Amino acid sequence: MDTLWRDVWHETQAALEHLRDSIETVQGLERTALRAQQAQMLSDRVEDVLALMEKTVAEMRSQVHAADVQLTAATEALMAESVLHRNTTHFSGRMNGRV
Repeated sequence: MDTLWRDVWHETQAALEHLRDSIETVQGLERTALRAQQAQMLSDRVEDVLALMEKTVAEMRSQVHAADVQLTAATEALMAESVLHRNTTHFSGRMNGRV
């Protein structure tokens, strides 16, 4: 009978050790799954931020282009006005016999 109890004891201990190992394996898998889920959530957030940044950059480029067009038009208008002013001054000088 003593041998039977020792065998049962050893089998119980082995089963408990196997159960502990199984629990540790399951906990490790759960931690891995949780990390994967957190990584996916972070990746989704980064993707959202990048999309927002791309949209913002596109808007800024559009605004810079509009400002460039306005500055170019203003520069051209000033140049044309300067040329007209010079030609008018030159022409009126010829009319008065100065040239």
